[in-house]
Amino acid sequence: MACKATSSTIGHLWTRDQVPAWQQDNPYILTGYRGANYSYRKALASLGYLHNQTGNIFTHLFAVPALVVLAVLVNHGRHISTDAVDRLILAIFVIGASTCFLLSTCFHTFSCHSAPVEQLWVRADFLGSIIITAATFLAGEYYFFFCEHIRMGIHMATVSLSVLAVTVLLTPRLQGPNYRTLRLICFCLLGVSGFVPMVDSLAHYGWNHSKRYSIVYYLVEMLLEVLGAVTYGCRLPERLAPGRFDIWGHSHQFFHIFTAAAALVHVAGLANAARNTQSFARCATGL
Repeated sequence: MACKATSSTIGHLWTRDQVPAWQQDNPYILTGYRGANYSYRKALASLGYLHNQTGNIFTHLFAVPALVVLAVLVNHGRHISTDAVDRLILAIFVIGASTCFLLSTCFHTFSCHSAPVEQLWVRADFLGSIIITAATFLAGEYYFFFCEHIRMGIHMATVSLSVLAVTVLLTPRLQGPNYRTLRLICFCLLGVSGFVPMVDSLAHYGWNHSKRYSIVYYLVEMLLEVLGAVTYGCRLPERLAPGRFDIWGHSHQFFHIFTAAAALVHVAGLANAARNTQSFARCATGL
């Protein structure tokens, strides 16, 4: 098979019809495939040359230091309080998001190894997405319902939806292109459930309170995530010009950029919420 030739050739790229079926996920990306190389060393070597996964690898790899730097800046620049709980909440999100981005980077790096290894890392990638979603919910809901522990606990229980997501997304027989729509729907439902505490905050406390505790940041974050999901789900822009965006500018890269931007917005939102938690005697005034 032509795809086996890459096992002894580093840097050689193949067309879509030359690689095995498990690598043919996107019908609109026609060239730039690494093929199956059956080697972690050769997969790592692909970091040194351009292929159709290069952008996917580095968009999330670079997102990690960007996230850490922003967290350090808000943590030490008087944008966040010295309260240990506030710092813990920020740390939970940064660790969760960084884990997601690093697992994604590993998946896109090692996806050319072999079918079993590709499936192993795709499940790790899905797990990372669930981790960042859970971290996002926990961090955001803490500030919305800072003074109402029962209400906070009820909303944090929505993280249990992650169990369903794990079941669907990590089941081996539900992997592959045939179940791509099911996986996307599962991600979207998990993400949309994040609107529930925001709606409750608006109904229970009103706009001013919700704005004070960063609802605007979280709405921008969700808009970015929705744009990323739509772009990825519709395979835009490569659907409009197959072959033109094989290396740069295809939908998966935009999906990564949107999710990374959303994570940065979330960090800024947490800093704003923490600052306002210290500035306003919310519990004492019964807001």
